[in-house]
Amino acid sequence: MTLRRVHPGEPLKLSAAAHNAWCDAAEAHQARQLTQVPGPADDDHDTVLIRNDSGADRNQFEILGIGGFLFLPSQNLAGFKARPSLVGVVPSAGHAGRFAVLLEPIPAGRIGEAAVFGAVPCQVTMNDTSHKFADAAPGDPTALASAEDGPATILAVESGTGPQWAYVRLGGGSVGEGSTAAFGRRATLAGDLAAGGSAQATLYVGGQSILVYDWLLPSGSLVEGTRVSVVQDVDGVWFVVSWSPEVHSLVTDVAIDEGHRTFLKKTRDFFLTPAGVESDWTVYHTGGPC
Repeated sequence: MTLRRVHPGEPLKLSAAAHNAWCDAAEAHQARQLTQVPGPADDDHDTVLIRNDSGADRNQFEILGIGGFLFLPSQNLAGFKARPSLVGVVPSAGHAGRFAVLLEPIPAGRIGEAAVFGAVPCQVTMNDTSHKFADAAPGDPTALASAEDGPATILAVESGTGPQWAYVRLGGGSVGEGSTAAFGRRATLAGDLAAGGSAQATLYVGGQSILVYDWLLPSGSLVEGTRVSVVQDVDGVWFVVSWSPEVHSLVTDVAIDEGHRTFLKKTRDFFLTPAGVESDWTVYHTGGPC
């Protein structure tokens, strides 16, 4: 039957047929709830509204990179304050640590719920079974990518490499030993990085080439091949925030093995930050009387 909506102030005369139709609709809705696979409990994570701008329908527990505001404060301040609402896109190298896990299927161009913090199920492409962390995988909205460090902690995962179902904790990741940067990424310099300068680097996870800028060096340079930790600012610019120190060996003692007619030595490894630039010749003594 066709149901007619009523207007404010209009007397409501509900027929038995209409009442029964509403009961049927309510029962059907309850039946769908009972047969749906539930998502994580609401108090286990922080959720946002996200519009699927990936260009395709996305399944529950897939991954979208954060593409920006859905409502600009200047356009709809009330909507902006009511609840975080974002645009979701196919993850790229610029979405490291900036992604959401969908809590329901979202058709292309539609809005649904997604988790940005807390424990959620999703698929993780296990690049190494020893990995304990994960991050967005550039170009792949179906799964996170495992890594030695990242913004998501792998709580439990199926055995084996490749795509595996897992429980992950968003916002509970690591940046590796010795790093002081939140949600940093490991990379290797593809060229020398001078103090205050820039150079190309290759991300450990995904192998993407990025342009990085020095943030900490007082002088000198980091040579090609140096392993560094990098972070991305709100404008998408990558900065080097720490690096692996250079390893040197120092001879600490020598001896002669007369029986074998050989020289022996003891050494000790020590670590140095990169050396500064050598200065030009300067006069430090005029040659006169001291």
